[in-house]
Amino acid sequence: MLFDLKPKEDTKDFFNYVEELNSFVNSLKDVSCRMIVVSGLRRVGKSSLLRVGLKKSGAKFILIDVRELSFIGRKSFEAKLLEELKTLKGFSSLLEKIEAIEAGVRISLKNEDSLWPLLKKINPVIAVDEVQMLKGTGVESFFAAVYDNTSCKIVLTGSEIGVLDAFLGKNEPKAPL
Repeated sequence: MLFDLKPKEDTKDFFNYVEELNSFVNSLKDVSCRMIVVSGLRRVGKSSLLRVGLKKSGAKFILIDVRELSFIGRKSFEAKLLEELKTLKGFSSLLEKIEAIEAGVRISLKNEDSLWPLLKKINPVIAVDEVQMLKGTGVESFFAAVYDNTSCKIVLTGSEIGVLDAFLGKNEPKAPL
């Protein structure tokens, strides 16, 4: 629906940012591009650009809107990321390999229930909306580790430009990102 106030998810509902959308999708497909930052004032269409672009690119992705987390911190963020990661095709294909489950038996997937092995195996696009709300939680170091140790792409959006710049460590040589 064109005049719905919620972020758009389909290209048919998204307008006026065609050039930005194409640039975003091309960046998602570019193997040399590892991190994308989308910034701008509130209510200008960042979330819509993010959602439509992720869908249009056809990439496996995890999208987390930080405003939806009840407790904002590194552990809650990583738990949400793991929860979302388990819904991707790459993880569900592991579950398909289980032939039978018998009563009283615990099923384990050889360390696949931790975040890092799954990230390395599935390599999704990790998209985080309103990431500046995670400033000071230690998630900055997590993203730096993802960037350095996986093939995942990272997409971060934020509307509080100064806080977003501080989160990213702009002009801070010792910052994780």
